[in-house]
Amino acid sequence: MRPISLPCDLPEMIERGKKLWQQVRAGAETIAYGNPLYNYLLQGQVPGAMQFLPATFGIGDAANGEKLLAGQFAFGGESFTDRMPPWQRLSASKQWHEAMHSFAWLDDLRTLGTQPAQKAAADFIADWLDGQDRYQHEAWAPATLGARLASWIGTASFYLPFLEGDDQSRLMASVARQTRHLQRLLPGNITGLPALVAYKGLIYAALNLPAEGAAALGLALTLLARRLGEEVLADGGHLSRSPRLMLDYLRHLLEIRDALAAAGIAAPGEIESAIPPTVTALRSLRHGDGGFALFHGGDASTIAAIDSVLDRSGIRARGGRALPHLGYERLQAGRCLLLCDAGLPPPRGMDRFAHAGLLSFEFSHGRDRIITNCGGGQNIGEWRVALAATAAHSTVTVADTNAAEVLEHGGIGRRPKHAAARSYELDGTYTIEATHDGYRENFGLVHERKLSLAGDGSFLTGSDVLRGPGLYPYAIRFHLHPKVQAVLAQNGQSALLRTASGQGWKLDAENHPVTLEPSIYCGDGARQRSQQIVIHAKSGADVAVAWRLSKVN
Repeated sequence: MRPISLPCDLPEMIERGKKLWQQVRAGAETIAYGNPLYNYLLQGQVPGAMQFLPATFGIGDAANGEKLLAGQFAFGGESFTDRMPPWQRLSASKQWHEAMHSFAWLDDLRTLGTQPAQKAAADFIADWLDGQDRYQHEAWAPATLGARLASWIGTASFYLPFLEGDDQSRLMASVARQTRHLQRLLPGNITGLPALVAYKGLIYAALNLPAEGAAALGLALTLLARRLGEEVLADGGHLSRSPRLMLDYLRHLLEIRDALAAAGIAAPGEIESAIPPTVTALRSLRHGDGGFALFHGGDASTIAAIDSVLDRSGIRARGGRALPHLGYERLQAGRCLLLCDAGLPPPRGMDRFAHAGLLSFEFSHGRDRIITNCGGGQNIGEWRVALAATAAHSTVTVADTNAAEVLEHGGIGRRPKHAAARSYELDGTYTIEATHDGYRENFGLVHERKLSLAGDGSFLTGSDVLRGPGLYPYAIRFHLHPKVQAVLAQNGQSALLRTASGQGWKLDAENHPVTLEPSIYCGDGARQRSQQIVIHAKSGADVAVAWRLSKVN
């Protein structure tokens, strides 16, 4: 009998199977929910007006609000500019439609704050009610529907003065129907931030439907408490491991907490216990410039938003610690800060924006970022795969291969089975020792990395070794921030760096030349040219490559 062998593209086959099942399920739901009888079943008592307007503090972008006024709709790396109703843009991606139908961008118009923005918000809602107020699979999915309810109710005080009386009545009738449908869908097969947003929308709606809101509110709070217990880690991190998603997660939690308090309802203990450690974890993932480290969709461009959310929490505890449950190690000495991704990729279902940057690190001095990852947040479109690759991170890449498989439409396929780290202080030097087996399956190799920061921050030393048989080329990459100037010195034996503030640094490797190569930086939302220092080597004989980054006058 022939042995059974599994195809090498099994993860891709699984993804295709998931997509096929999703299509079948979407068709079945459209038949069940899209008929007139079901719409009739959603009828019921409708309040005459909004009765509870929560004091939300959504993070908006005024520049994007201006684009919306001009008819430009940019979501998920796709942008369309025209005057046709945006809901009819059939050529757009699923992600684009989800973002459009969520109405989360009402925060951008509210941040813009002009009367034209108010009128535009009211007109968009009225237009949606004209043609979209019946079940459609993407627009009425739990997370999208919940986000829409939360956005409509959370920004109502902004646009209601410009919404005609008949449209206000239609709005409340739609809110009631969507709430009843959302109750039927939950708990649903959603986790992470989408689940939290769905619960938030149900809570906001329930507080506006006094006749039947108690059951909806009870369901939402029960599901929320359960979800927090499963997803928030002991050190305050979230299973997604994404600093930016953690910030959004915290913002929604705070708005839920404040809405319940305003309504005189005690928040579940799970909410109150999740907020303080999450605040501390987020503070620990910030560089000296206030932005996040560029791990798993983190970005450096949301400093004002970070400050706003953290201030709203009311928690004054400082960060500055390692996050072992979340999988990040942290060294700080003098004005220097090092953050290292020492964990496994996020679990499936939480890995939509995950990167394959195992054992990558970032290094900053004061407000100057020096060594970074290439970045890449949630709206990078076709660049997602390239920016999620191992080579886009300051770590070791073997034979131009990712340490974990980056899937084209989000998520991680093949993944390492083991990652571990420990940190300690010895004789005034702070050290991280970490390892992962992401290259074991393809090459039989295990990557071990040691990073040591002097107590006064004057130098950082590193050591990388690939343990296992065979000779394979690999590269140790140090991506530089665009504001860092770099030149080779000593005939390519070292690289001299100059930060934006004028501080000099020197990077050299023991017995290995260094090269200076082009790179790209997307940490601020836009693509910028930058440079990277690369040390090329070959595995074999378990020989470590030692390197050193030293401060120079």
